[in-house]
Amino acid sequence: MKRRLVAVLLLSTLAGLGVAPAVAQDPEPSVAVDRIAFGELPSIAVPLDGFMWVLDRRGAAIGKIDPDTNELVDVIDLPELVEGTRSAWDLEAARGSLWLTIPSKKRIAEIDPDTHEVRSLLRTRGFVSNVDSARGSLWFVRGTERRTVLVRVDPASRKTVATFRLGGHNTGVGGLTAF
Repeated sequence: MKRRLVAVLLLSTLAGLGVAPAVAQDPEPSVAVDRIAFGELPSIAVPLDGFMWVLDRRGAAIGKIDPDTNELVDVIDLPELVEGTRSAWDLEAARGSLWLTIPSKKRIAEIDPDTHEVRSLLRTRGFVSNVDSARGSLWFVRGTERRTVLVRVDPASRKTVATFRLGGHNTGVGGLTAF
């Protein structure tokens, strides 16, 4: 079967069923090719190694979808992975890892997609929300009651490279996008 790039769109509700499915969409606009049931609140989808990885924010899990078969082929249970994790906020794929923000723990977890093990846990000084990757770095937003900061991290060393103040108190910056 010829491999094709499939974008995964997420819906927050499916009327009457109470299931929030992921929807695989063909590159042609507005042509849904399949529905993939996963989790309570699937919200973020990122490509890594030929698969789509989907974050279920409410169910605290990451699902792995095979775009050739449109099937859910694996699930990473986050509470078992990072003790006490009730929910996660954002997901990014970079340098062969999945990067997950965990606001309740003020952490970013680097997860091995094959073994499901935590490779590293980055501590943040404040509520951590969005994470993205660009120009060889990880970028995330963290906030406290006093200020919100954009942080640039070298993923190889896990060290902060730079910080940029975004505003006064935690402004709830969302939708961080790589450039």
